[in-house]
Amino acid sequence: MTATARRSALVAALTGLGLLAGAAGATAAPVALPDLVVSGISAVTATPGAPVTFAATLTNRGRAATPAGVVQGVAFAVDGTVVTWSASRTASLAPGASAVVRADGGPRGATWTATAGRHVVTAVVDDVARIRESDERNNTRTRTVTVPVAAGATGAVQPVTAVTARQATAEPVWRVTHDDAVTVSWTVPAGQPAGTTHTVVEHATTPGSSCAGLPDTAVAGTTTGTSLTVRPRVGDTCSGHGQGHDTWYSVTSTAPSGAKAVSAASGACAGYRNAEFGATGPVDAFTSSCAGGADYADHVQALTTGAVRVDAGSATGTAGYAADRGFTGGQSYASATGLRPELTTSRWGWSSYRLPVAAPGRYLVRLHLVDPTFATAGRRVFDVAVNGTPVRTGLDIAATVGRDAELVVDAYVDAPTSSVEITATRRVDNPIVASIEVLATTPGY
Repeated sequence: MTATARRSALVAALTGLGLLAGAAGATAAPVALPDLVVSGISAVTATPGAPVTFAATLTNRGRAATPAGVVQGVAFAVDGTVVTWSASRTASLAPGASAVVRADGGPRGATWTATAGRHVVTAVVDDVARIRESDERNNTRTRTVTVPVAAGATGAVQPVTAVTARQATAEPVWRVTHDDAVTVSWTVPAGQPAGTTHTVVEHATTPGSSCAGLPDTAVAGTTTGTSLTVRPRVGDTCSGHGQGHDTWYSVTSTAPSGAKAVSAASGACAGYRNAEFGATGPVDAFTSSCAGGADYADHVQALTTGAVRVDAGSATGTAGYAADRGFTGGQSYASATGLRPELTTSRWGWSSYRLPVAAPGRYLVRLHLVDPTFATAGRRVFDVAVNGTPVRTGLDIAATVGRDAELVVDAYVDAPTSSVEITATRRVDNPIVASIEVLATTPGY
C-alpha cells in the first residue's frame, strides 16, 4: 500500500470507525508512551481557486516524549479525501508540550486549491503509524471551513446544500427486488446561474479499502434538477459470505461558464447482501439503510427441492432444465457457445411467461439473461415485472455485462395462486431471456 493510500485509509478509519488495528494492545501497554493529539486546525479562508495551506497544533498528552528523529506526520483531508500532509517535524515533543506543523507535501503539492462551499477538514496525527502511542484512538480532529463565492461575482455558481440520500423504492417493492438504488436530493441556492448542471459524485465511506476492485469514488450522473436516482458503484465492505456498499454523496455544480462549486459530502447509505447460515441451510440476508431514513431488512431461504426450471428457446431442455414452456410470443434464438448449456439458447421477443408453482407462497424468480447480439449500451432495453411488481426498469444487458455474458436478475415475490407470471415490455428492440428458475422460499429466521 502506498503512503497516500495508507493515509487515506487511516483518515477514514479514525473518522468513520473510531479504532485502529492494535489500539487495544497499545492502550494496555505497561510502559510510559507518548500520546499525540491534534488540538487545533487552522486554514486561511480563501476564494475559489486560491491555494490553501493547512496547519495543525499537536499536543503530547502522554507520559513520555516522542522519539527524536521520528516524523510526527499529519495528514489533512477535505471531505474525506487526503489533499496534503506534513512530514518534516522530527524534534522530540515532551509530555504536555505543543507544536505547530504546516502542510509541506501532498498528492498534488503542499496546498489545496479552494472550491466554493462548506467543507469538512480532517487532520490525523501520526498518519502512517510511525510512533507507538498509549492511545491510538484520539489522533483525529475535524473542523468546518467555508469558502465564499469570489467577491464581486454576479450570479456566480454556488454549492448546493442539504444533500440527502434515501432508498429509491418503498419497502414492499424493495422486498421483491432488493434494489440498492438511492435517490440523492439537494437544495439549490437562490441566484444560481441559469443552465447550471449538478453532477452527483459517489464516495466510499472508507477510502482506500474498497473490495472486489470497486473504486473509492465514481460519477453517478448529471442533471439540471434537484434530485437523481443512482445505483451505488463503489463499496468498501465485502467478505467471503457477501458484499455491500457503504456510500455517501457530494454534488458538483457547473455553471455554463465552466465555473464549478462542490458541496459537502453527506447522505450516507448502506446496502448489504450476505450469505448466512440458518438451521436448515444457507440464508440470504438483505439490509438497506440511509442516514435519517428507514431501515429495511429481509431474510429468506431459497429451497432447491421442487424447483421449476425452464431452458428458454430450447425444444428439448438441458440437464435440470425443462424444455421451453409457458411463454407468450417470441421465437427461439441461438446464443453464444462456451456458456452453460441452459444459456446457449434464448427466447427473443417474448412478452410473458406463466409458470406453475406447488402452492401459494413466497418464491424466488431468477432470470438468466444473455445478449447474443449487442455489445454496446442502448441497443436492447426492456422492462421486467413479476406478478405485476416492476423488477427492472430500463434493463440493458449489454450495458451491464456486455455481449455473450450472463446477467442474473432476482425477484422475491408472493404467489397468491398456483403460478407466477413474468412480463417483459419492449423499449428498444426485443426482450430476451436464456433460462428461468422459480424456487420456493421460507423465512430465514
